[in-house]
Amino acid sequence: MVTLVSVRNLVEGICRTDTPDFVSGALDTYSQAALAIISRDKPYNDVEDVTGSGANLQATPSSWVDGSSTIARIVYPYVDEDSNVLDPDTYFIDSVPVTGVPVEKIRMSQTPAATATVRVWYTRPYASETEILAQDEIGFAYLVASIIVSARADYFLVLKDQGMTADLVDYGSKAIEARAQAIAHFKLYRRTLGLPDKEGPVPAAVAGDVDTDPQYYPYLSHQRHHRNR
Repeated sequence: MVTLVSVRNLVEGICRTDTPDFVSGALDTYSQAALAIISRDKPYNDVEDVTGSGANLQATPSSWVDGSSTIARIVYPYVDEDSNVLDPDTYFIDSVPVTGVPVEKIRMSQTPAATATVRVWYTRPYASETEILAQDEIGFAYLVASIIVSARADYFLVLKDQGMTADLVDYGSKAIEARAQAIAHFKLYRRTLGLPDKEGPVPAAVAGDVDTDPQYYPYLSHQRHHRNR
């Protein structure tokens, strides 16, 4: 079973975690960031039976996450997994106000009885590392490592900007090296999971005084003059 401990063991085999920038609790923070990314790239597939409401509007599954989850397919009336698969044009996700708050519901063209079973296959974000498939664990570890090394590149840049040159370390070069490692780890993450190549997150100041893709690591995507405020 994939756990934070097993991920740590893999990550430590990919990159160093005994450096000053890797503070206590950092792995958990980086792992949570990685879960958010893999949830978008390759979300968790779940299935759940929903009891009919006697109307067109049905409740979403209990682990459904509004704004993130999507329906893969619906079987109704449920007999087995391959019978009575509904045409996607016969249902959609509708946002319905509940006590003034919009809540996603499944709106169907049919009206399942209150005793009927509606089986729903859907995607959702991962709740924890334990839901990562065993075959995806190494790829997930590379993703965590890419975040660690990206943060390390920013750490080196801070030292460079602070003029930490007493030990004659070229922190600018170390930052560029860390950036290259982060990109390599990110590509390995995507290839291991069978995803198309896409350049990963890079601390903005390493690439220049420009923003990186804001969907990755928001805390590293600001221009240098914004970060130094």
